Formats: sequence, C-alpha cells, structure tokens
Amino acid sequence: MIGLVTQSVSSWMSFESFFSLMFEDSIRDT
Repeated sequence: MIGLVTQSVSSWMSFESFFSLMFEDSIRDT
C-alpha cells in the first residue's frame, strides 16, 4: 500500500514538473 502511494506521488511530481516546464516555456514565448 505504501509503495503504491509513493509511486503515484513520484509520478505526479514528475508530471507536474514537466507541466510547469511546458507552462513556463509557453509564457516565455508570448
């Protein structure tokens, strides 16, 4: 159970960091 939570949290963190990179990149373009 703990491992499943840790895995989902780490995947969410990597997704969020990727999303913020994309977001900052699109802001810089405008």
